Amino acid sequence: QPVTGEEVNHVRRTALNFGGSGEHASFESVRQAVAVWYLHIERGSTDQGALLGKSTENAHEHVVARGRLRQLLAGDCSISDWRAVVFAAVFLLYLIVLPCFEIA
Repeated sequence: QPVTGEEVNHVRRTALNFGGSGEHASFESVRQAVAVWYLHIERGSTDQGALLGKSTENAHEHVVARGRLRQLLAGDCSISDWRAVVFAAVFLLYLIVLPCFEIA
């Protein structure tokens, strides 16, 4: 089926939004814009609730997988990593030290 002028303009605007300047877009921006258009054409309509649910699920998995607490509980941290030490100190402060002051 032929591509409409509206679709061509949409790809052009998308390419410019991806990093074009003025009337010029890089090869990479055009490639990304064509990919967005193609996915839109191939995917068809998707329920917005399903998209939101999947996006939330992916964000949660990303945060949990990279979280310091998960690394700490798995024992996957070293003393030389200053961020892990700071996280452990703050974790202990909130869970152990501060409740002790409230008890006293």
